[in-house]
Amino acid sequence: MRQAARKRPLCAACIALMFLILLAKAGDLPIFGEPPDDPLLLAAAEQEKTVQIVGTVRNRTVKARSVQYILFNSYLRSENKTIPIHTITMISTLEECFQADAVLLVTGILSKPEAASNPGQFDLRSYYESEQIYYSVYAESCKVLQSGGGIREKLIGIREMLSLRLDQLTDPETAEVLKAVLLGDRTSLTADSKRSFQTGGILHFLAISGLHISLLGQGLLKVLQKAGLPLPPAAILSFLCLAFYCVLAGAAPSAVRALCMFTVFLGAKLLLRTYDSLSALALAGILMLVENPAVLFASGFQLSFCAVLAVSLCWPAVSWLLPRQIKKPGKLSMKSGVNQEEGKELTRRGIRAWIRYYTRLFLHQACFWMVMTASMLPLTAWHYFEISIWGMLPNLLLIPAAPILLASGVAGLLAGMVSASAGKLLLLPGAWILRCFQSMGNLIRELPMATWVCGKPGGWQTCSAAAVLIFLTAELLRRKTAAKKQKGNPKKQSLQQGRRFAAAGLLLALFLLLFRFRSPWSLTMLDVGQGDCLVLRDRTACFLVDGGSSSVSQAGNYRILPYLKSQGISRLNGILLSHPDEDHMNGILELFEIIREKQATLQIDVLYLPIWMKGSEEEAELIQAAEAVGTEIIYAARGDSIRTRELEIKVLYPMTQGGIRSGNSGSMVLSVHCGTFDALLTGDLESDGEAQLLPLDQTYDYLKVGHHGSKGSSSENFLQQVQPRIAAVSAPEDSRYGHPHQETIDRLTEAGTEIYVTRDCGAITVEGRRNGWRMYGYLDTMPVK
Repeated sequence: MRQAARKRPLCAACIALMFLILLAKAGDLPIFGEPPDDPLLLAAAEQEKTVQIVGTVRNRTVKARSVQYILFNSYLRSENKTIPIHTITMISTLEECFQADAVLLVTGILSKPEAASNPGQFDLRSYYESEQIYYSVYAESCKVLQSGGGIREKLIGIREMLSLRLDQLTDPETAEVLKAVLLGDRTSLTADSKRSFQTGGILHFLAISGLHISLLGQGLLKVLQKAGLPLPPAAILSFLCLAFYCVLAGAAPSAVRALCMFTVFLGAKLLLRTYDSLSALALAGILMLVENPAVLFASGFQLSFCAVLAVSLCWPAVSWLLPRQIKKPGKLSMKSGVNQEEGKELTRRGIRAWIRYYTRLFLHQACFWMVMTASMLPLTAWHYFEISIWGMLPNLLLIPAAPILLASGVAGLLAGMVSASAGKLLLLPGAWILRCFQSMGNLIRELPMATWVCGKPGGWQTCSAAAVLIFLTAELLRRKTAAKKQKGNPKKQSLQQGRRFAAAGLLLALFLLLFRFRSPWSLTMLDVGQGDCLVLRDRTACFLVDGGSSSVSQAGNYRILPYLKSQGISRLNGILLSHPDEDHMNGILELFEIIREKQATLQIDVLYLPIWMKGSEEEAELIQAAEAVGTEIIYAARGDSIRTRELEIKVLYPMTQGGIRSGNSGSMVLSVHCGTFDALLTGDLESDGEAQLLPLDQTYDYLKVGHHGSKGSSSENFLQQVQPRIAAVSAPEDSRYGHPHQETIDRLTEAGTEIYVTRDCGAITVEGRRNGWRMYGYLDTMPVK
């Protein structure tokens, strides 16, 4: 270890810097560009007050319904003082477009980016914090204090002009993908296109990554040198073009890393020194972390650096274990005097030699892909919760196709600025390649187990698996060095031992990463805003109870599905719908649509509806969506039950005949028994429906409070019968209906019940333990008093 540190001091310095940043994060040291904890600023953001912000435009991104600006040198202006905010995002729906470097006075609503409140949910706040952005302002009006322009505006203008030109040169479906590949603009990328590339395991190509920068840089350098330009001016011109392209495409962490490494590569060629990819990677890491320490926690930074380490360390550690070196066959030459039969035999030998060559080349590339996939598996599972099973073939084809695609795209785009006909012609190869990859992704989506939903591993699992892979790589490199000094049979024995050691180490890493300790059962109330969604599972089955929201857009896609993926759930044995209000079922309809469009690996076996919905108008849309994906429909009434290994779910309401048979008070009510734990799930049940349930034949540990804590639910008489120890309320912050109402909170408090609300706790989970159960919130907050 000491010898390695002496050989590569930059690597040691980069590791030490990362360690110091982790300590600073753990110690909550203010080195990540945080604004001061001013009470006025914090109160304005928490209460979403209208404030005045002054800032300078750094970047502008045009979206479908708004324009997003990044303002730097920003501060909040109040009557008595100014409070620095540093960098802030501004969301504008105003007609006026503001230039880069313009100084604006923005009047708008101040808030913090939304933090994740459920497992698996995308954490927008953490994403922005990695870019040192801690606040957002929704502009109501803007005043230009100082006009903009300059280099930044020219770069943004060029990017927007190129984006518009792509729309004119090719069809919309191809243009949206080319914008992502060439310009780093994914705002117009549809979910269907994104899923096709993700299922094929090549989603990384839809971002300006190290692959783009490396291919374009190396290609440009070779073209300039073949054109007769000496190395020094060719290197300088290549660097300037690549730096311009990197900034133009948004300077993503992976692109900046690749640019730094390409610069070191050019310097090594100019100075006639040996290029060391690990030292170049370490230098790039140091420069990026010094400029912005928070980038260490960005997924793009982590995945990009991990990919380079896999190529520079893991592949050399494994490649020597492959059976034979790949040698290209020589040209077939016919000697004079060879008869016809001998000529045919020589031809057959030549064909067999080329077949063996391409077979070994394919196996070699397949092994390379597997090493890359295994090396990045801890981060892939941590960030995305699923793994592409059939991604090898698209990735193997991407290696030779990427240079052609990029050359065609860049040449076509530049030529299209002069001549539309020339641009369309040059774009044809790149567009055809993209269509092929997209079709391949669509085909893979139709295959069984297109992706494996592995779930999110624990932090200790991710670190343990990474540690095993690091040790495995180091030991294989040591054995490789030792094997080079051996000759004959000892070397063959070292190869066999090395292969067994590599296989054992990989299996151990996979076990540590993918093993899941499941509690006997769990009940989770997700935070879906103004709506309801509960996930009930044991080790053999999983059920969804309701799923919708009237305050969160696409709750099924952005709240429910990510949670299921994070838990490794790819099959729902059933969905139980309490009643057909939008805030209870629109997310379920989204899930059906996602399954129908093959946008996720998910299966829903049965949809349970209240018996009174049979033949009603409300069921038509649900029936159509369920039948489209092969889901069975069952109508449930009092007396029906579902039993699994650990769970027993009984339907208490509605009645088979009589009772309230519509609306909130017709909600399906479920009695859930898990070991020593009993829960009562009441949908939107109100007092008149509660009266239909009484008397109850038992008390309950857990009450899912009806109708989001409305004052018309959880009557005093009902609570006396249920006697809940804990109550869970699904209600958002600043509910338009004022949920939960204070009257309900008071009645629950008087009954001696601890109250948990999703607006405060995030997702609320109860899980079984060997000798009982425990309850906790995703945000680790205390119950309401």
